[in-house]
Amino acid sequence: MHRGIVLAAVLGCVLTVSGCGDAKVLHAGGVSVLVAAPSGDSMAAEFRGELAVVGDCAGAGDAVVIWPHGTKVVRADPLTLDIPGVGHVTVGERFEMGGGFVYESSDATESAPAVFGDKVAIPEGCRGRDLWVAAS
Repeated sequence: MHRGIVLAAVLGCVLTVSGCGDAKVLHAGGVSVLVAAPSGDSMAAEFRGELAVVGDCAGAGDAVVIWPHGTKVVRADPLTLDIPGVGHVTVGERFEMGGGFVYESSDATESAPAVFGDKVAIPEGCRGRDLWVAAS
């Protein structure tokens, strides 16, 4: 299936403020934490990685992650997230969760679409990277 179709399908409800509500960007110091709106939809690929700061966003490896609804910032320094179904994870710690890539860095540009609808966009410092949407 073409990545553009997958991107449109996943982002149609999972991550829009106007359609499903509650998508947001949390701030922890200079790091943005992208959190999805609640949704019954999810992708089932398995993701293993270490929590990292990718550009200006919380991610893993080289990917910016859109974390599942309910993710909270526990501490800004060192960045620690409370991820539903995973628990507390601090930068450098390994974790596993489901989800899927919606695009790879080669498909992302400076004008990457706003994945949260028209109210909250991917911060500029997080664009141009792989984008992983965690299972909600």
